Amino acid sequence: MAFGDKLKKDKKFRDFVSTDLEKPKSFYHAGSITLNLLLSGKVDGGILSEKVSMLAAPKAHFKSIVAMIAAGNAQKRGEKILWLDAEFAFDSSTARMFGMDTSEEKLILIQDNSIENVRSIVMNLFDDYDYKTEPKVFVVVDSLGMMITSKTVNDALDGEDKVDMSVSQKKNNLSKLLLRVSGINKATIVMINHLYEDMKMHSTGAIGGGSGGLYSSSSILKITSKKKDKEGNEVKGNIFTAYTEKGRLAKENSKLTFLASYEEGINPWYGILDDAVEGGYVIKPSMGFYSRTCISEDKKFRESQIYNADFWMPIFKGTDFQKYLETKYSYDDSLKAETKIYDMGFSLEG
Repeated sequence: MAFGDKLKKDKKFRDFVSTDLEKPKSFYHAGSITLNLLLSGKVDGGILSEKVSMLAAPKAHFKSIVAMIAAGNAQKRGEKILWLDAEFAFDSSTARMFGMDTSEEKLILIQDNSIENVRSIVMNLFDDYDYKTEPKVFVVVDSLGMMITSKTVNDALDGEDKVDMSVSQKKNNLSKLLLRVSGINKATIVMINHLYEDMKMHSTGAIGGGSGGLYSSSSILKITSKKKDKEGNEVKGNIFTAYTEKGRLAKENSKLTFLASYEEGINPWYGILDDAVEGGYVIKPSMGFYSRTCISEDKKFRESQIYNADFWMPIFKGTDFQKYLETKYSYDDSLKAETKIYDMGFSLEG
């Protein structure tokens, strides 16, 4: 019998033998071209399907919103969402605003921050799950940083004020368990985590939640800072800086920005202007104005006028700007395919 044939024929082991080595990569877009690039190195990419990804940021830095956007796109493919809400903060109206279907048929919401309880729930849900016949599952853990152990709860009930030295190890084990769920059950896992300031020079912040998630994740996106987006004295939203901490597909240490306005959410087109100017796809005909080189005698636009599909789609359709971006931000030559931004299964225009 040839080497490996025994595994393929033995019912006990054959499900563990991979047969999809050449399976095309699939993604859930994360709300903007820049976030997609930082997560996957691909303009029409985002969070990688069937893998573990981590979103880490300080408070109020849109990490849960990015997860909601990706989850909503997973639902459009018929997938079910398992949202593990350890912060007891999930808001249905916000989720719907960012594209999620919060009906019981499409969303399982678990609100508990006990590591042991969450671990048990996950294992029981996936125990008899068959990804070949059932809808795929998109799991969000929000967040690792807020999870505690049953010992902490019991100590509090007993009036004890003790530090549980096992919490880091249990968080690590939970992250490894989620990695197994992703690998065996073909589930997509998004772990949300906290980012803390540290004293290291040039540091983008330290990720909490134990080291297990750092090793389990295929990609780690940090949202490191924000500044107010103002029009005159009115604050319209925030401009966030995001950073690829770890990437199997996107180049590590890449840094881009994205815009989240209070009225319209994440702008899909913000953050690529500097690259467009650098590559010669956009020029500055005069101070404070921009024009497209792919359009003969293009008119002048102020920056406030360009963050929309009308400005950018002619550039993507008429030039190799997509390839330029993916060459700059991607590790993987296979991502530089013939797919164009206007061929995507979702719209960046909304």
